[in-house]
Amino acid sequence: MTGLPLAQHVYDLAGFLGTLCYLGSYTALQLGVIRGNGYIYATLNLFAASLVLLGLAAQFNLSVALLQICWIAVSVIGILRIFMLTRAVRFNAEEKALIADKLPGLSKIAARRFLDLGLWVDAPAGTRLMTEGECHGVLIYLASGSADVHASGAHVGTVGPGSFLGEMTVLQGEPATATVDLAQPSRYFRVEAGKLRDFGARDAEFQLQLENALSRDTRMKLVAANRRLWGQAQYERGVGG
Repeated sequence: MTGLPLAQHVYDLAGFLGTLCYLGSYTALQLGVIRGNGYIYATLNLFAASLVLLGLAAQFNLSVALLQICWIAVSVIGILRIFMLTRAVRFNAEEKALIADKLPGLSKIAARRFLDLGLWVDAPAGTRLMTEGECHGVLIYLASGSADVHASGAHVGTVGPGSFLGEMTVLQGEPATATVDLAQPSRYFRVEAGKLRDFGARDAEFQLQLENALSRDTRMKLVAANRRLWGQAQYERGVGG
């Protein structure tokens, strides 16, 4: 290979790098590092196809060249499509707050589709959102106000703005583990479980982001509950002492 002209080495290197780029982008996609509907994947494929096409300058192959040209064209169309869709997406202040708080890793397009699945509700104090032991099939995000949570007839806590309700059972279709009533006039976002599952089945990125968000919310509530129990135990110990 050392006796080949310099141009030949350049073309061979371009083809080699293009192949690596193809493999690298596909591997990153399968590992969940990048999204298939984002700029990065489309750009990597465009770059890879261009390098392989350049590599063919030394040893031309019509079928391979046509494949790379088509791949470049599809990648360009994909990039333009993402640009147009993203540019058209708009969020109001409360939608931005919900996404930033709970699903910050979602693409703008996926976030818009998620928000379009549900609706915003203004409700007075005393409104019952969930009843212990009943299947509601809904996920609620409390944007403002607060809600009292009762389990087995005992008050176990109060949740404020930024909290999910129904996060432990919504995807499994299980009965609510507590009764939840609004403690004051509140505004919340609600989305049905069936719509969440359907969307998650079509969009693996959304499914992963949602599961992580629900797990984080559940973990935070458990930590807060343990702190309350510890504080109560310390208080009772002090009174008893």
